[in-house]
Amino acid sequence: GELGRSHEVTVLTTRKGNLEQPRGVDLLRPFDGGDPKSVFAIVNELERLRPDWAVVQYDPYSYGTRHAFNPYLPAALALLRRRVPETRIAVVVHETFPEAKTLKAAVAQTWQRAQLFSLCRTAHLGIFVIESWAERFRSWAPRLRVAHVLVGNNIPRVPVEKRTLRDDLGVPADGFVLGWLGRTQPTLDADWLRQAIAGVELAGRSPFVVHVGVGA
Repeated sequence: GELGRSHEVTVLTTRKGNLEQPRGVDLLRPFDGGDPKSVFAIVNELERLRPDWAVVQYDPYSYGTRHAFNPYLPAALALLRRRVPETRIAVVVHETFPEAKTLKAAVAQTWQRAQLFSLCRTAHLGIFVIESWAERFRSWAPRLRVAHVLVGNNIPRVPVEKRTLRDDLGVPADGFVLGWLGRTQPTLDADWLRQAIAGVELAGRSPFVVHVGVGA
């Protein structure tokens, strides 16, 4: 919606679900989540539109396969680059691949890593939402232009007095609030959270963690 205020924007996405169309933005839904090969329908639309930029939002689980591997996706991007060479391709990487902490994760990493590298070899720009991923890919793919861009917040701001909210949450008067936004799961490696708590304590403050998200 923000881009649509100053640029001509078309969103191409899945046919599933009810979507609210932002004002000033065209919405096309050529992708069938039950048919991984239908990513080529997106290429057909882009060939017709011939945009300056095609921005691919990449999460390996979003392209119609249960095991986060769609062999047609890298092929579709390569086809787009051949058919519409003037269109620049940016891949926004929201998830890379799992760490090989278990045998199952190690196996899944093989094809997810290959898929991501194939996409990045085709793209003109790789945008990573996590800074450490951007740094890692700068060394892994030196020919790829890499950028780190934070994901914009889509949670609406609720006007409320800070003191009222702290009282509702039971935050003590001397509490230093650490916000944790995301899902929790038994396998979560929370070393970074423990380090943050220790840092607050080292500064002589009382840490108070507020978790917002699935399982909170």
